[in-house]
Amino acid sequence: MTTTLRLPRVSELFLWVPLTVALALTSCATFSAPYERPVTNPSDPAVMGRDEVPLDKFLAFALSKNPSYGRQGWTNIWTAYRDACRTEGVSQSVALVQMSLETNYLKFGGTVQASQNNFAGLGVTGGGVKGLSFPDIRTGALAHVQHLKAYGSWDPPSGPLVDPRFKYVKRGTAPTVSGLAGTWAADRSYGEKLTRLYRQLQSLG
Repeated sequence: MTTTLRLPRVSELFLWVPLTVALALTSCATFSAPYERPVTNPSDPAVMGRDEVPLDKFLAFALSKNPSYGRQGWTNIWTAYRDACRTEGVSQSVALVQMSLETNYLKFGGTVQASQNNFAGLGVTGGGVKGLSFPDIRTGALAHVQHLKAYGSWDPPSGPLVDPRFKYVKRGTAPTVSGLAGTWAADRSYGEKLTRLYRQLQSLG
């Protein structure tokens, strides 16, 4: 019995060539280097992010600034910000250092009082205006984090909206900490102050 070798028709070649190219590309993709998530630039940290600060590191930072607030008090703050940042996708490191700066490490002393649970000066416009008040620490932390999200992204709130000033923010104007100077605060060195605290927090073991 004679076997005849059949050559592919020209029309069949047009079908096989794209398939061969597709298989080759798939093979290359399979063996390409894995994607690496960009590292936050410590000289200008991103507002949005999934980073979380270990509790022991935050306590070392916070208790060195205001030991009188106590380990349990600072732990409650850390927990509220952890949960709020997880919900909204905001960097916990950035939120915590901004809270520290805005409240003078929870010593307050300005127009906002500790009882207001307002950790970011929301609604403070000067002239003795005390700003907003929130019923508890968790709500105040979430309001702060949602306000940061308004500056840092175009995404809507993921949790129940508790920041009444969210709608007034020009969205996405501060994707990094440096952008908060002149937007969140009139102080042009505001971003530098936050970044300095951010580096202090990150440097702790």
